[in-house]
Amino acid sequence: MILRFGECTAEIDADATRRWYAAHPLVNDCGCGGCENFRRWTASPHCDPRIRETLAALGLDSPDLVAELIPWDTTAEQYAAHGGNRYGGFYHVIGAVKDGADLLEAAKNPQFSPERFSLRITDQFALFLYYHTNQAELLPDGFPRPVLQIEIDAYIPWLLESPNEYLITNGG
Repeated sequence: MILRFGECTAEIDADATRRWYAAHPLVNDCGCGGCENFRRWTASPHCDPRIRETLAALGLDSPDLVAELIPWDTTAEQYAAHGGNRYGGFYHVIGAVKDGADLLEAAKNPQFSPERFSLRITDQFALFLYYHTNQAELLPDGFPRPVLQIEIDAYIPWLLESPNEYLITNGG
């Protein structure tokens, strides 16, 4: 499948990615509140179906196949404006950049903006290309090459009953 991420075009082998994950199941079993909230969100109606559909088109049949997940501290004002805590993280898929800017060179620029290489799915959820070829972080042993690291930039509502440990209030 050919997919446009802003200024870059990527060719992704969704079938090979799907087969690899089926043969090498990954489990995000982190017990922090941020990861638990992400898993709760992906299983809820709050997770827009377009997110699941886009990830499935990449060969990621579950949003929980995330290689790394990073819940960021979010101010109450940011939470209200965006409808959730800010999250980062990334997925690995089998594929390569076909044309467009050199991502690694572009990322060295102090004015680097991931929006230049992004695929916005909803107002609260975007994917963007960052690493490719053999540069991916936390790549599982044996993951086929070439590889694309597809980053997450998302705002996700807090769905756990426990207090939102990433929400910064005026008291700090």
